[in-house]
Amino acid sequence: MCHEALNEKYETLTKGGAPCERHGINYIKSKLTMLKKIGRKLEKEITRPFKSRPRPPPPRPPLPQPLPSTSPPPPLSPPLPPPPPPPPPPPPPPPMQPNTPFLFPQTNSKILPDPSTFFSPNLLSSPLPTNSFFQNFVLQNGDQPEYIHPYLIKSSNSSLSLSYPSFTSNSSFIAQVFNPDITISSSNKSSNTTPGSHEKHIISSFNDLNVTLDIPSSNLKFFLVRGSPFVTASVTCPTPLSITTIHAILSLSSNNSLTKHTLHLNNGQTWVIYTSSSINLNHSISEITSDGFSGIIRIVVLPGSDPKYEVILNRFSSCYPISGDATFTKPFCVEYKWEKKGWGELLMLAHPLHLQLLSDNECGVTVLHDLNYRSIDGELVGVVGDSWLLKTNPVSVAWHSTRGVREEFHEEIFSALTDDVDALNPLGIATTSCYFYGKVIARAARLALIAEEVSFLDAMPAIKKFLKETIEPWLNGTFSGNGFLHDGKWGGIVTKQGSKDSGADFGFGIYNDHHYNLGYFLYGIAVLAKIDPAWGRKHKPHAYSLMADFMNLGRRSNSNYTRLRCFDLYKLHSWAGGLTEFADGRNQESTSEAVNAYYAAALMGLAYGDTQLIAIGSTLAALEIHAAQMWWHVKEGDKLYEEDFGKQNKVVSVVWANKRDSGLWFAPAEWRECRLGIHVLPLSPITEALFSDVGYVKELVQWTLPNLNRKGVGEGWKGFIYAMEGTYDKESALQKVRSLKVFDDGNSMSNLLWWVHSRGDVDEELAHGKHCWFVDRVEKRELKKQQKKKEKIEEQQKQKMSEEREDPQKLKRKAADSYDYDNDPRWPNYWNNVLIPPNMASRDDVVSHFKRKFYQRHIDPDLVVEPMSVGGSSQPPRASSSPPPPTNNQARARSSGSTNRTSGTSATEGPGPTPLRWDRQTILFSVNAWVFGVAFLAAIPLVPKHLSHRAYRLSFMGTTCSSLYSLYSQYGKPRAWNMQALQVYFQTILASKDFIYFMYCLTFVTSHLCLKFALIPVLCWALEHVAKFLRRNFSRSNLYRKYLEEPCVWVESNSTTLNILTSHAEIALGFLLIISLFSWQRNIIQTFMYWQLLKLMYHVPVTAAYHQSVWAQLGRMVNPFIQRHAPFLKTPITAVQRWWLR
Repeated sequence: MCHEALNEKYETLTKGGAPCERHGINYIKSKLTMLKKIGRKLEKEITRPFKSRPRPPPPRPPLPQPLPSTSPPPPLSPPLPPPPPPPPPPPPPPPMQPNTPFLFPQTNSKILPDPSTFFSPNLLSSPLPTNSFFQNFVLQNGDQPEYIHPYLIKSSNSSLSLSYPSFTSNSSFIAQVFNPDITISSSNKSSNTTPGSHEKHIISSFNDLNVTLDIPSSNLKFFLVRGSPFVTASVTCPTPLSITTIHAILSLSSNNSLTKHTLHLNNGQTWVIYTSSSINLNHSISEITSDGFSGIIRIVVLPGSDPKYEVILNRFSSCYPISGDATFTKPFCVEYKWEKKGWGELLMLAHPLHLQLLSDNECGVTVLHDLNYRSIDGELVGVVGDSWLLKTNPVSVAWHSTRGVREEFHEEIFSALTDDVDALNPLGIATTSCYFYGKVIARAARLALIAEEVSFLDAMPAIKKFLKETIEPWLNGTFSGNGFLHDGKWGGIVTKQGSKDSGADFGFGIYNDHHYNLGYFLYGIAVLAKIDPAWGRKHKPHAYSLMADFMNLGRRSNSNYTRLRCFDLYKLHSWAGGLTEFADGRNQESTSEAVNAYYAAALMGLAYGDTQLIAIGSTLAALEIHAAQMWWHVKEGDKLYEEDFGKQNKVVSVVWANKRDSGLWFAPAEWRECRLGIHVLPLSPITEALFSDVGYVKELVQWTLPNLNRKGVGEGWKGFIYAMEGTYDKESALQKVRSLKVFDDGNSMSNLLWWVHSRGDVDEELAHGKHCWFVDRVEKRELKKQQKKKEKIEEQQKQKMSEEREDPQKLKRKAADSYDYDNDPRWPNYWNNVLIPPNMASRDDVVSHFKRKFYQRHIDPDLVVEPMSVGGSSQPPRASSSPPPPTNNQARARSSGSTNRTSGTSATEGPGPTPLRWDRQTILFSVNAWVFGVAFLAAIPLVPKHLSHRAYRLSFMGTTCSSLYSLYSQYGKPRAWNMQALQVYFQTILASKDFIYFMYCLTFVTSHLCLKFALIPVLCWALEHVAKFLRRNFSRSNLYRKYLEEPCVWVESNSTTLNILTSHAEIALGFLLIISLFSWQRNIIQTFMYWQLLKLMYHVPVTAAYHQSVWAQLGRMVNPFIQRHAPFLKTPITAVQRWWLR
């Protein structure tokens, strides 16, 4: 009842009036008062179930204890009046609200490993992960590799090994192969190891997206962050390092500052080592050693031979992540945030599902499609940004089917329900396994919801009774054969059987399959709490304890359960496996049971009115569905997996962190009915979202159906195949379902009939987020914002239209701007006859002005064209706000000069255009065009020798002058002519390309040796400058469009090719100069200067990537021949390398 409305009504009625009216008003007043009381009472009763119980008040602070002195000190001021009496204490909290969450009875399992072996002591007070991406690091000896994208990483013998894995595959499996490509450790581990120090690695911290691995004996701390192309380590104190490889080291080169070291291996890999300070590295065939070093070291593999990879990685090498966190900011959204150090932007790698969900517009990231690493999960692509927002499509969390069941099919379902409900008997359940018992409970819960959907309420009492009798013993600990216990060692729920036998309950006692098993229990609890709210309130603490075992989001040390036990927030799906060491990492078999677990948790949130639980459960279910469709469902034409594997498998049976397997844990790959069924069961409304692609479902069923002719196929598995067939062929599926006599433990005839009868037409749209009430509430605000924005835009458009109606010139200008000039043959002739400086021809405001002049002359003489500013500014002139509409005579008078060939404006419009200006770009273009011409002339063999020799000199002189002028115009003169100022000045210009070409040409213009091969860099340099200037300044010219546009575009798009060609020529020229030392034309000083210049080119950023790539290729070609045929050259070459890398 709205009290404000009642008061308003009352005040309206009580204003004045005749006595008889006032008598009626008094009567109405009494009725309104009575309605107020009734409204308050109804409001109280309606809102009571949804109000959270009051928390117990905080304890009152204790009264201060009297000091030992016998008398208080004298007051410094007059005494204050006595304080008022304290308020009465608040009433005690309701007895049903516990101060601590419910815990099942404690147990001390003897089969669980000791976590203190590998976890830091400060982590042992909190629950620990049992299905994490680094689980192998804390099991057994901790020396099995884990896949931390993009590397397989293994820790053993006080060292860490990295592998950029290769693939092995056939029709049965795909796997990544671990080879220790790089192993980093201390070179004197024995001397660093002190008595009592930790001989193995320890986990000092971990989070959703990272784990920090300490190796105390080597003084190394590794920040292993998932998706980082760099592996980052901190060397905590001065330590000599050892970097070994199982491959042969072909070459090792360092930059001038000794902070970047490039390593080429004989398997074709190139690794780059970045350090925060200088480090001297020495290498042998397979080992690199260093002197004492402390600081940050980063190691990365180049994913290919293209120089662009090294350029990209160089740019982002100075910023490194140390931890990563994932948060649920709103429903169906996950936000990644990394803590970073260093400077610059953070570079990470995204797998295909990340790219599918990444909302780059909202989080401001940049996707680098040019950087990609191979992975078993698909191509990993570079993303720049320290915060990502992943948004998944919403899924509808509903009790019943989305489409509903037509009334004409109710009778058949009534009959099946009657038989299935009559068969419910708690005493007839033979199993004590928590997995199979949970499936029986969930099966009965499905019967209750089907009966509710088809309005067969007579079945509800029997189902409710069965659910109570089967669920309660597990919650209150009275179930004789098994039960739930709490393990404090790792922090989680185990079973009585599982705490004694690691194989019992499918490994539940060692934290395997928790989300599968508990998902069935939560589904039954959610349904029972829905149909019997009183029972739900009574057992809510028990239910939430089961849910928290795999759905807890907290990280507090006083929590009883680890954070999201099974869900991987980087891969965005769940893992099983528990505390068992596997060479291929964690694994997951049944995606549908994983989806069911989070779906059941969301339903429990619906039953208890817990919107947070609904949001988290729905979001995790949606992500699990996306991941299943990405990595488990193999569709026709998919390129994610190898071709031979994809042809033979329509579904991946088990996805491992490092492997894809076609065989199940309990069945071989040939049992396709089991492979399909394990990814469908249990059949429920959420299955619609998991198998929303009807085309794929048809492929899957047709792949499976021939296998049903095999002897021994169980009818329980057939039910799931027929259910899937029902999504596109209801009649055929119904006939097959009706012939079944045996069903899976969690399935029934009622459930199969409900599924088939609730399927719509094949062409019907499946909008699973359409009925998601939770999303509707969240999106209402967004819709309101969009509506307001739309109204604002419409209002602006109306205002604009009204202004245009008032000013007809605006409409004319609009028509002129939208005119198709390109298809008017008169426009090119007009534009070619307009004489303007080249630097103004590309300005948009200039082109727009002359287009309007053309429109005025040929289309609409009444258009008024404002005078154009002819100043040096490149900004367009500011238009007049609303000029008064001139008469036709005025318009013609103002445009009378439009026939002039020069500018198209009359003498009254202002001064004519300025003459062609010789700015910096124009001067450089002129010189480089001249250089290109004479260099081309010098390179032609048929030109007379004296003319060719003169052109050769002039080309170098021209490039020398243009480079010197470019340096002067960019950097100016030194601030002073003393040694210190000159040193600062030359350090500034030393790394520029202009300085390099100035020195290059100076080397050859002063030499008597004529090497036409040296003209190649000059030609490429001049060609790039000329093409760039032509594209910027002559793009509107007919001559340019007809003859020069294609060559200029080719030059700009192939600038990398030209740079690589230049690098090859420059290096080859160095060897030609060495050969010339054996001729009469030798010049030792020129050769020495040129090799110094080559060394500079190797190190400065503008040319380093290209030169280092060429030298690496040269090393890979020559080193094997030297080692085989001339090993005596190894020592001098090593000496030269040291000089080169200094």
